[in-house]
Amino acid sequence: MDPAGLGVGIIGLIGLFGSCIEMVERWNSYKEFVAESGSLKARLNAERVRLQVWGKKVGIDKDLSKKGCHPALDDPSIRSAIETLLRSINNLDENASRIAPHLEQLSTAPGLPLCENSHSSQPTKLLESSRRMSRIVWALRGKGRATMLVVSFEILVQKLHDLVPIPKAIANFRDGGADAISSSEEKNAPWHVDAQRRLADLEKHIHLEIRKDLMNWIDAQGTEGIYRDRIERRLKNTCDWVLQTTEFRQWHSRENAKILWINGPPGYGKTILAARTVEHLSQDPNINLAYYFSSAETQYRADPLTVIRAWVSQLTMRTQQGYNLAREKWERADERTASLFDIKELFKVMLQNIRCTLVVDGLDECNATNGNQTHGASLSEFLNYLITTTSEPRVKLLIVSRNELTIRDGLFGNGNDMKKHLLELQIRSKDINNDSITFARTIVDRKLSNKPEEQREQLTNQLVDRCDSMFLGIKLLEDDLTGGKNFKQLQRVVDEAPNKLDFIYDRNWEKIQSHEQGRRHRALWILRWAAFARRPLTVLEMTEALLLNGRYDECEELDYEELPDTIDSIYLKTEILDPCVSLVEIQPGSTPNLGDCTIHLTHFSILQYILRHIPIHSAGLIANEQLRSSNDKFQNNLIAETCLRYLNSWQTWKETKLEGRNCAAIQAFRAYATVSWPRHVRLDIDNSRDIIELVKKFFRPENQNWQSWRKVFDVSMNQSSFLKYDGTIDIGNPLFYASVLRLEYIFDYLMDEIGLDVNYVDSSNRTALLALAVGGSVKSVSDLLQKGADTNIASNIGATPLQISSVKGDVEIVRKLLQYGADPMLATKEGYTPLFLASMRGHLQIVEMLIKQGADLLRKTNAGVTALGIASYLGQLEVLKILLDGGADIHVSGMEGFTPLHVASFQGQVQVVKVLLEKGADPQRQNVDGRTALHMASENGHIEIVQLLLDSGALPDLKTDNNWTALHMASKNGCIEIVQLLLDSGARPDLKTDDGWTPLLLALVKDHIHLFELLDDNGATVNSVHPLYGRSALSYAAEEGSINSVKSLLKVGADPNSRDVFDRTPLFYATWRGNVEIFDLLFSMGTVPINFRDYYGSTCLSIAARHGHIDLLTHLLSMAEVDLCTKDDFGRGLLSCSAAPAIRKLLEDEASKRGLFLCTSGGVSHFSSPHKTIQWSCDVWASCLEDSHQLVEKVTQASDSDDHDDR
Repeated sequence: MDPAGLGVGIIGLIGLFGSCIEMVERWNSYKEFVAESGSLKARLNAERVRLQVWGKKVGIDKDLSKKGCHPALDDPSIRSAIETLLRSINNLDENASRIAPHLEQLSTAPGLPLCENSHSSQPTKLLESSRRMSRIVWALRGKGRATMLVVSFEILVQKLHDLVPIPKAIANFRDGGADAISSSEEKNAPWHVDAQRRLADLEKHIHLEIRKDLMNWIDAQGTEGIYRDRIERRLKNTCDWVLQTTEFRQWHSRENAKILWINGPPGYGKTILAARTVEHLSQDPNINLAYYFSSAETQYRADPLTVIRAWVSQLTMRTQQGYNLAREKWERADERTASLFDIKELFKVMLQNIRCTLVVDGLDECNATNGNQTHGASLSEFLNYLITTTSEPRVKLLIVSRNELTIRDGLFGNGNDMKKHLLELQIRSKDINNDSITFARTIVDRKLSNKPEEQREQLTNQLVDRCDSMFLGIKLLEDDLTGGKNFKQLQRVVDEAPNKLDFIYDRNWEKIQSHEQGRRHRALWILRWAAFARRPLTVLEMTEALLLNGRYDECEELDYEELPDTIDSIYLKTEILDPCVSLVEIQPGSTPNLGDCTIHLTHFSILQYILRHIPIHSAGLIANEQLRSSNDKFQNNLIAETCLRYLNSWQTWKETKLEGRNCAAIQAFRAYATVSWPRHVRLDIDNSRDIIELVKKFFRPENQNWQSWRKVFDVSMNQSSFLKYDGTIDIGNPLFYASVLRLEYIFDYLMDEIGLDVNYVDSSNRTALLALAVGGSVKSVSDLLQKGADTNIASNIGATPLQISSVKGDVEIVRKLLQYGADPMLATKEGYTPLFLASMRGHLQIVEMLIKQGADLLRKTNAGVTALGIASYLGQLEVLKILLDGGADIHVSGMEGFTPLHVASFQGQVQVVKVLLEKGADPQRQNVDGRTALHMASENGHIEIVQLLLDSGALPDLKTDNNWTALHMASKNGCIEIVQLLLDSGARPDLKTDDGWTPLLLALVKDHIHLFELLDDNGATVNSVHPLYGRSALSYAAEEGSINSVKSLLKVGADPNSRDVFDRTPLFYATWRGNVEIFDLLFSMGTVPINFRDYYGSTCLSIAARHGHIDLLTHLLSMAEVDLCTKDDFGRGLLSCSAAPAIRKLLEDEASKRGLFLCTSGGVSHFSSPHKTIQWSCDVWASCLEDSHQLVEKVTQASDSDDHDDR
C-alpha cells in the first residue's frame, strides 16, 4: 500500500476513534441518563474502558507519536472494517439525539475523512450532518431506549476486539500470518452479518420512534374510529346516490372544481354519507386522502383548527413527501408540541408540494358554543384561511355539514375569489328517500318480525313519510317499535315521531335566546310566520309584516322609516337568516327578484319544536307538550291580530312614498293579510276575546278601512262560481262578508247592535244566506232563517241558497231551506235546477227530497240536458234509478238528439247502459245525424257496451247520414275485439262512406295493421280503391311509410301494380315517402318499369330528387336502367326538381360518370370537347327561352289538377 495513503487512513481512524471516546464521555455526563439506572451506567463505563484499552493497544488513540500502530491496520480490508464499526458507534450519538429531544444540546465534534474509499472529496456532508444534529437535544425517554443504545454500543466494541484481538503478536500480522482477514471473508463473517442485522433493527426502531415523536409534536386529534364506525353502520347499497350526482362527478373529475360543499338538515345521515365518499376516494391509489370527522364524540370539536392538525398528521403518515416535510419542520422546531403557526406553515407547504384531497365532515359542530360567539368567529376565520390555502392547483376540498349560515358566508362571502370553483350539493328528502326506506325496513323487519309483510311494508312507508326521510327520526323510534303492540298502536307511535327530535335544535334555540332582546324578538316573529303562515311569505311580505309584530297598542300606524334601504343579499343574511340561526331558509321565488324569494322552516320537525318552546305571550311561559295544541291556537291568533291591525291601518290602503328609499315592501303584505287573516282566528283560547273585539271593530260599516279591504277581497272571492258578481260593488254588506268568512261569532253583533238587515242585498243581489249556503254550518243557516232570511232571493247569476246547498250535498241545510219555503224549480242562468245539480253530484237524499217537493224531472238546461241525461253521462247509477222510478222519460233527447243511452254508451257507463236497456231504452234510436248508441260505443272502444247493445238487437250496419257504420268507426279506432264482434254479428266489411272510405282503408290510414287479415278473412276487398282518387289501400300504406302495413297487404293479395287517377302506383308513393325498404319491396313484386311516368310525366327518379330523399336517390342512380334524360310534361329536367346543392351534385356526378351533361330544362348531351360542350349549353339556354311560353301554359293548365307540385 502507498505509505501516504496508509498514513491518511490511520489518521482518519485516530480522529474517528477520538470522536467515539468523546461521545461516550458525553453520554456519561447526562444526569438524566445517569439517574436512569446504575447498572446501565456500569455497563457503559465498562465498555468505555474496553474501547479505550483497545484503542491504545492497536495504536489509534490520540498519542500516535508514542508508539506504532497494530500491524493488522496495514491491511486495507481490516482498516475498512474498523472504520465501519467506529462510524456505527459514532452514529449511535446521532440516533440517540433523534429519539431523545428533551435534554440540553450536544456539541459534537466533526468527523474526519478516513481513507481513500470514504469520499474524502466531500468532507462537508459529515460536517453538515453534525451541525444539523447539534440542534437536536439528547435524551433517553425510558429505560428501554437507554438499554437498547447501551447494548448496541457493547456489540460494536466487542466486534472491534474480535476483528483486531489485543493479545495477538504484532509480528504475526506483519508477516501476513493466518490471522489476517480478507475483505470478502470479513463481509461474510458471522460477526459482520450479526452487526448489520442489529444495526438495521436499530435503524427501524429509531425510525418508528421518530414517527411517534412527529405525531406527538403535531398533536392531532384522530377520528379514524368515527370513520370506521360509520362505515360499519352503513347499510349495503346506501349512500351510493351521492357518487352519481352531477356535482360530485364534476368535483371529482374537473381540475377547476376545487371545493364541493354537501349540506343538508340535521338527521339526514351526512356523516355516514361522508364516510362513504371517503371510502370511495380511498380506493383510488392516485389520491392522497386526508379526512376529519367532527362530532360530539370528538374532544376538540369546537376548535376548527383541529381539522388542520388532523390533515397534516395524515399527510405525514401516508405520504413520503409529507413525512419528509414534517420531519424537516420538526427538527428545526424547539417546542415539544407544534404551535399553531408551525402547523399552518407546514400545512401550506404540504399543499404546495402534494396533490391531495381533503375531507371534513361536521364542520358545523365547530360552531357549537352554547351562545359563545368566539368559536363562531373562529370558524369564519378558519374558512377564510381554508379557502385561501386550498387555492393551490393540486388540492381538492370536500366539506359535509349542515346548511349553516356561518359556513355559507365563509364559502360564498363577498370578495371570495374561489366562488367560481365551488360546487354545492344540497341534500333533499327525495335524494335519500330510497336509503331511508332501506333503513326503516331494516329496523321494522328486526323489531316487528312477527307482523305480516303487508303491515311491515305499510309501517315502513309511514315511518319514512312521517320523518320526511330523516334517518335520525326513524332511529329514535326504534325502541318504541315492539312486537307486542298492535298495528294501530304502532301507527300511533309513528305519528308521534317528530316529538323525539327536540334535542337536534337545542343548540340553535340557545343561540336565539342569547340574542339581545330586540334581535331575539325579531327572530321569534320570523319563526312564528314561517311556522304558522298559511303559505310561505315572501321576503317583501315578511319585511312589512315585521313592522307591526309585537305591537299591541291601539295605534295601527306603520313606521315605514324602519324599512331597509334596499332588499339585497346582505339584508337577507343579517336581518332574516342570521337571527334565526339556520332554522329558516330562503328559497327562490316566482321571479329573480330577491324580494320575491320565500321564507321556509328548514325542516318540518322544527314546527313541533317551536310549538313546545316558543313563549306564550300572555303568560311569558314556554309551551310544553300538554300545551302544544293550545299554543298552536294561541300563535295563530297572534298572527290574526297582526293581520287585522295591519288591515285597519290607513297606510295599508293609501299610496305611500319614501324619498330615496326602496318602497317595494310597502303594502307587500296586503295580499296575504286580506285573504288569510280569518283562517288564523281560533276560538276557545286565552286571546280569543281580543281577536273577536278586533273583528267587531274592523267590521263596522262606517270603517273606511273595512270598505277598502272588502274591495280587494271581492277580487279573490269572485273566483267562486256561486258568489260571482257583475260589474263593481260600490257598497258592501258586512253581514254578507261575515257569512262568507263564517264569522258566526259577530252575527248577533252586526244584526242586533249594528242593526243590519238579514236580507240586505248588495249590488250583485247577494245575501248573507247565499254566502252561508256555500260554506256555513246548519246552525248559522238556522239562525238566519229564524231571523227572517228569504230563501228564494237569487243573485244576479241566478244562484239561490237551495241550488248551492244541492250541489254541495248539504242534506240538512237543504232540508232547512225547503222547510222555510225554498223553491226547487228556480234555475241558474244556465238552466241548472237544484235537481239537476244534485243529480250531477250524486246526492241521493237530496234528489229524493227534491222529487218529493215537486221538482220537474223533464226540465232541461239551456243546453238541452235533463237530470236523467247528466246522471247517465256521469254514471250516477243510483240517482238514475231514483229518477226512473220517479217517472223520468227514458227516451228524452237533448241537444243534437242524444238520449241517455247515447251519452252512457259514449262514456262507457256499462252499468247505466244495462239499467237503461232493462228499462226499455231503444238501441236503434238515432240522433240528428243518424248515430246510434252502437256507433258511440264502437267509436270509443267500449267492448262490453257493444256486446250489450248487439245482444239487445242493435243493427250492426245501421248507417249515419254520411253512411258510416259501427264497423267503420271501430276500424278507425283499431279495436279488434269490437271489429270481431260486429263482423260476427253480420256487419259488412265492404260498405263505403260518402267519402269512399271502407273499413279497411280507415284501418290502413290509422296504421291498424292487426285488422287487415281479420277484415280480409271476412270478405274485405284489399284492392278496392278510393272512389275519388282511385288510390288503393297499398298506395295509402306506402304513402304512410308503414312497412308492416305494406307487408300485411301484400300478404293478403294487394296489387303492387294498381294505379290511381294520376297513373301513380304504390311504388310512386313509396318514392314520395322516401322509404328505401318499401320501395325495394314493391319494386321486387311489381311489374311497373323503373322509368314509368305518371300523369304529369314524373318518374320515380324526379320525385325522389324533388323531395330531397338522398338515400333513395342514390339507390335509384345505382340502377343502370334509370333514365337521367327524362323531362316531365312541363319540360322540367332533373336539375329543375331541386335547388338543394347536395341533390344537384349527386345528379351531376352521376351524369358525368355516364358522359352526360344536365341542364335545368332537362336537356342532355354526350361529352365531346370543351368547345362543343359550351356551344351545346348555349343552344340549350336558347331553347329554354323559346319554350318558356309553352311551359307557363302547361303549368297554368295543371294548376287545377291534383297536388302534382308535391309529387
